[in-house]
Amino acid sequence: MNLTISRETLLVGSLLLAVTHCSTQPQVRTAAKSARNGGSESCDRAVIIDAPNESEGIAAEYEWLARNYPGYKRLGQSLGACRGFRSDFVEIETATGEKRTIVFNIDRFFGKW
Repeated sequence: MNLTISRETLLVGSLLLAVTHCSTQPQVRTAAKSARNGGSESCDRAVIIDAPNESEGIAAEYEWLARNYPGYKRLGQSLGACRGFRSDFVEIETATGEKRTIVFNIDRFFGKW
């Protein structure tokens, strides 16, 4: 059996493979416009992480923290629920010594591998 594949077919197949395996950057947004420092210390101002899976979602959380609280220290982290959505509560100490709990809405990626 002799199979021949045209260059065009190979090119289209390669392009489709590349597109389907591309990952998009997780989107991060706050639930309310009134969030102080673009952040959240309550369920009303939870930071929504729109990621395709847990590893990218967790990475997006840490990127958000580093961007919004440069020099922060993570003190603790726990899972919970907030007004019907799954949440990640991350306790931090800011570079100026303030202690805060940041609430992340993780519904979009929780349990996805």
